[in-house]
Amino acid sequence: MATVAVGDIHGNLLALNDILGQLRSEITGGDTVVFLGDYIDRVPDSKGCVEAILGFQRNTSAEVVFLRGNPYQGTETVAYGHWNNAEMDSQGWPTPRIVGSTIGIDTIAHGVLTAVRLPDRRLFQSAQYRLLDTDAQHR
Repeated sequence: MATVAVGDIHGNLLALNDILGQLRSEITGGDTVVFLGDYIDRVPDSKGCVEAILGFQRNTSAEVVFLRGNPYQGTETVAYGHWNNAEMDSQGWPTPRIVGSTIGIDTIAHGVLTAVRLPDRRLFQSAQYRLLDTDAQHR
């Protein structure tokens, strides 16, 4: 049994669909998938993202949990989103920020959605989907 935490989505449906496709082949009925929040802003397909995660919940045997709010701190391993504090590797790819027992998986500002499976800390990352915000698309 594993727990998979999915980072902030911010309306990026392409990245979300990429991650959900990866998770469908990995999770089992005893697993839990936790969406950390920030589902619906910054890019234009907020409705599509909500529909996708609700459809995922309906069609999986894993427990699906939707959180609202920001990161936590403590001694247990904690995956959190909402801080946009990704680290960039030498090739300019966003990676989770890992400090002690905390794992910051909010990488969507760089066009990449990140999920982490616990307790083994396996990472899942979408391809990079850079989308324009709603205001930029309407100019």
